[in-house]
Amino acid sequence: MKNLSLIALVLGTGLIIAGCSHPYYGGGYYGGGGYYPRAYVAVPPPPPPVEAYGYAPRPGYVWVNGYYAWRGNSYVWNRGSWVAPPRPGARWEPGRWAHHSRGYYWVDGRWR
Repeated sequence: MKNLSLIALVLGTGLIIAGCSHPYYGGGYYGGGGYYPRAYVAVPPPPPPVEAYGYAPRPGYVWVNGYYAWRGNSYVWNRGSWVAPPRPGARWEPGRWAHHSRGYYWVDGRWR
């Protein structure tokens, strides 16, 4: 019986500690075939670096700027790329980091 109480105490403590980890996940959104939790990050992303993108590889391609993604405990830069629009006249609306009282969270870019 003492072993069972000790196991319950250790597991309970582990769950409490895991619940205090960062970042905070609250709410979420559906898109791209699944549910994605929203992660709140306490620190803002650094300013984006200047990217040299040259010429489009084919007529009609659009440059999609890079962005910072939160990976574990730091921001990681994802380079921009040339992308073919999904339909003629489509316009790319870039993703952005938005601020909330809980921290910063990522809002995906999308085609309009």
